[in-house]
Amino acid sequence: MPRPYTGKEAVGRCEVKRPNGSIYVYERTSWYDREAKKTRSKRRLLGIKDPETGELKNTRQKKKRSLARAGESGTANRKDNAMIRILSRLSDESGVTKEIAARDWGNWAIREKILTLVWATLASESGSQCGTENWTRTFQRELPYREEPLSRDMCRELYREIGNRTDLRWDVFRQRARETEKEERLVFEFPTDIRTGTVHAAEKIVCLCSSGTGRVIACDRTAGPSLEPLLTHLSPRTFGLDTEVVQSREYVSDEEIGEYLRAKRPFIVRIEPDRKWISAEVEKFRGDGCLFGDPFGNGKRITVDHAFPVRRGKDSTIYGGDRIEARLNVFLCTSTSQRGEEDRDFLIRFEQAREDALNGCYLDGETRAFLERYCKMSRDADGTITEVSLTEAGREKRKNHGIMVLVANREDDIETALRKCRLGNEIAEDFEPKSPFEEDCRMPDTGAECPDGELFVRFLAGCMRECLRVRLRRMETFLGITNGNGEHDLQQNLEAETKVKNWLRKQSVSSLLAHFEDLKIETLSNGRLCMPDDSDPTDALFLKAFLGVEESQE
Repeated sequence: MPRPYTGKEAVGRCEVKRPNGSIYVYERTSWYDREAKKTRSKRRLLGIKDPETGELKNTRQKKKRSLARAGESGTANRKDNAMIRILSRLSDESGVTKEIAARDWGNWAIREKILTLVWATLASESGSQCGTENWTRTFQRELPYREEPLSRDMCRELYREIGNRTDLRWDVFRQRARETEKEERLVFEFPTDIRTGTVHAAEKIVCLCSSGTGRVIACDRTAGPSLEPLLTHLSPRTFGLDTEVVQSREYVSDEEIGEYLRAKRPFIVRIEPDRKWISAEVEKFRGDGCLFGDPFGNGKRITVDHAFPVRRGKDSTIYGGDRIEARLNVFLCTSTSQRGEEDRDFLIRFEQAREDALNGCYLDGETRAFLERYCKMSRDADGTITEVSLTEAGREKRKNHGIMVLVANREDDIETALRKCRLGNEIAEDFEPKSPFEEDCRMPDTGAECPDGELFVRFLAGCMRECLRVRLRRMETFLGITNGNGEHDLQQNLEAETKVKNWLRKQSVSSLLAHFEDLKIETLSNGRLCMPDDSDPTDALFLKAFLGVEESQE
């Protein structure tokens, strides 16, 4: 006769000896399952039995080495992306977060969306994602706007909203101007079309920045050579006649130089080496000079007197007698590497034009102009082109490759002039479309409504990028250098910091952000940051210097 069913559970202990000799002690609970008509059981691990004392030891895993540091009692409660941490720090230090939060864009959601779009614009240069929407979806929980990813329609609306709020955009510019009121100002001008990335001769991007710190203060779009539409938005005290114009990315005509002279505005501009009134001096200088872009080069400065034409009347007509005489400083510089690049580009262009001409292809206006100016073409009886060769003008063009000619009416130091030109080139790159997935957030169908909004977003992203450049230059001044601290001045530590410094010199802003895109940082309950155990020592040392992240310790 079977025993009566009571429903009670039997609880006991059992010991299991593992191959390594450890004895695991379990609590075993058993009961009878009437439906299955069998006995069932489950067990719970209590611990490991000490063979000497018989006591049970806890089997819970030890704390991670990143948490087991002297005097550290915090526990890891979340993991954050290192790239997002860097963007957040740059946004705060550059003032972008404060500037967006201080203006009434409509509501808190719009402010967070704008800040998120600025971060995405800067981070998108790494090219690791296929679009703004995917990028914001990947890091959605760590971005300022966490409700949903920024879709293409949302980007379009944001650009339109920013472009319509002219008062708020210029309020940001004025605030930046007040913060750098005592610093020398530079105006950089370069042609671009931010909507399609193509050069637009009638429209230019003009940026105002501080000469000493390189901080971008304001930016605007302007048509023609006149800068007054931009400069009149702020007070004369901020944008006075002492604001120096720097144009080194394209050649400037004599008429534009005459306009600057008539307005009594300081300038540093670039002209072609074969310009008639300077070609004789370039011929004397050819073969000597300094490295192009080298602040410690031995360049040559000469003074030249020349009469420049001046536009008159509403139609900007240049009359024969309207000229202004001026004595200008001319800086002549050469570069072997620049010469090689220009030679390569010129020869590629020549071979393409030559092949098109010999094959009877359709020649556009630009190709025909190139052939007529630099090439000699032989034809047979029926007019077919049989031979194309370089003329004396083409060979003279190649002689001037690698030579840069700068003209200034106030600056007389070549090192300072080159430094200002390099600063202008860096800032110009911030406004050039480089992202491989820009089409995801651009509006070809509504581009006429959004260029001002997109320009402002790129301006804020450029401010963050410049802040990163300043931080990296500052880090190079103390990494790998003794400071009197015995713990820091150990040879092993100095070698590690020198390795980080050499690594940073090879990184661009985009590659640096892309490098940390997949790295996680642990945040402790007390707010401190630490690296995971398997992190690279170089990454850990960089983040420690940049963000104050703690290294893993035994």
